[in-house]
Amino acid sequence: MSGDLHVSSLLVQASPTEIPMIASAIAKFSGAEVLPVKEGETGKLIVTLETTGESEIMDNLQAIHAMRGVMTASLVYHQVETDYADE
Repeated sequence: MSGDLHVSSLLVQASPTEIPMIASAIAKFSGAEVLPVKEGETGKLIVTLETTGESEIMDNLQAIHAMRGVMTASLVYHQVETDYADE
């Protein structure tokens, strides 16, 4: 399969007590990876997404915003790889 690959990263800030539930839910999104944050940075998650379009990024961002305990979810990086071949 070939096409565009959208790589993006998000910063999610949430209630520290809700972080495990939020991280688990985000990890279930197709193409999502929840990365560890610096020790002592409670209430923050870094998320990377690999999607086929911008609408998927926005759908995921809206879903994260709607999660209990999330205060902010911000798109901090977006890159498009054109003619990407999925091997």
